[in-house]
Amino acid sequence: MDKNKKPGIGFGVMVLKEGKVLLGKRHEDSDKASSELKGEGSWTMPGGKLHFKESFENGAKREMMEETGIKLSKVRVICVNNDLVKEAHFVTIGLFSDDFEGEPQVMEPDEITEWGWFDLDGLPAPVYFPSKKILENYMKKVFYVDENVKYSVVEEIRKFVEAECKKPRNKYTYEVYTYHFVPMVNYAKRLAEKFNADLEIVELGVWLHDIGIVIYGRENHEITGAKIAEEKLKELNYPNEKIEKVKECILFHRGNQGEKGKSIEAQIVADADSMEHFDSIGGLFKVNFILQKDKDQREITKFIRQKLINSYNKLSSKAKQIIKPKYGAAMLLLE
Repeated sequence: MDKNKKPGIGFGVMVLKEGKVLLGKRHEDSDKASSELKGEGSWTMPGGKLHFKESFENGAKREMMEETGIKLSKVRVICVNNDLVKEAHFVTIGLFSDDFEGEPQVMEPDEITEWGWFDLDGLPAPVYFPSKKILENYMKKVFYVDENVKYSVVEEIRKFVEAECKKPRNKYTYEVYTYHFVPMVNYAKRLAEKFNADLEIVELGVWLHDIGIVIYGRENHEITGAKIAEEKLKELNYPNEKIEKVKECILFHRGNQGEKGKSIEAQIVADADSMEHFDSIGGLFKVNFILQKDKDQREITKFIRQKLINSYNKLSSKAKQIIKPKYGAAMLLLE
């Protein structure tokens, strides 16, 4: 390994307008298409190499103005690719913007011969290698990629929830992460497989279903949680139609939104929430001794037994099959 060699650091800017992405056609002449990877005649995003002491945002704005004449307002990082290609090594930062002024012009005809707007599901061919990976990662919601590691939107949300659970304002302490969120995810994955549901929506719904409790408290936590989820997922550039599905999971998880129009993913999150109660009976006692300080042990035992009965009765048939042995044991224990 040559220790004197360093990876090349560059970026591509994904500009969206009414659902279409801006791509430019690289010059057909290999002598004019300047890049270690060439890609003559292929389509690519605006972009270039990062300058010394230049921020990603400033680099993106500079390149956009130089290559297209477009003035970017807001820019954010959506992914980073670590690519080992033959003898080359590239670190490519993918940036995103849908806030800009102007229309693309051919500013550097020796590099890009034309610009066009394309649907994400109808891209021209071929798309230049680094740009293709950025587009694929955007559609898969993968934020960092190398040979062994992938951090997705689900992982970003998990880390967000865990961090909030560690904060002093969370009166339920970090235990709510360990003994509530994590077991719920395991149940939800099993149910998603049985129901052939959208696993990503299910996982996001589980991680975010009680975020309202963690940050603001129990009252109307399905509503506060849905609002937090929407804001956080928009920060991560998650599609609006999927955000609505995640919000439905959060709003329904207490079983108070009615049956009409309920998605299978929402049912799974509600099931997983109820199923987890049977794994953390000790936690139910702990929480209710805090919340119901005026009640004695006998009264709280009776309350928890009825809560578990209600939780079991709300379950779907497949969820009942999974949890039935624990339900029977809990009823005997709390009789």
